[in-house]
Amino acid sequence: MAQYIDDAKALYRHALRELGEWRISQDDHTLLRDAAEKTWGAVTEAANEVLFAYNLAVPSGTNARRNGLIAIQRRHRQIRPLNMARRFADFLNVLHKNCFYEGNCPLPTATETIAAAQEFIDDAETLSSAVLSS
Repeated sequence: MAQYIDDAKALYRHALRELGEWRISQDDHTLLRDAAEKTWGAVTEAANEVLFAYNLAVPSGTNARRNGLIAIQRRHRQIRPLNMARRFADFLNVLHKNCFYEGNCPLPTATETIAAAQEFIDDAETLSSAVLSS
């Protein structure tokens, strides 16, 4: 258990530290971009945790991760309301593509998306614990 979730939590802690540093100065836009990318890394590790818990291979590609989450949601109706695949795609677009790569980090969208990652990580940990303990 928690094969990937510990890394997700560590990355997220680093992201929150950089976000805090950015909030103090707001002069260094790189801090916000780095916080976004670390948050994306945390979300990726949390998704890996879910895939692992449901006995799917943990892929190296983003689309394969999203497709794995979609497959899990199709097979397990009870987790569909969590919308893990859609949320994963939202994090990809807002944090990784737009904010980190393009430098387009509109406020408050970027900071709210970083904050929302905590719930995604928590949901991944809950799903993993439930599956692996059964």
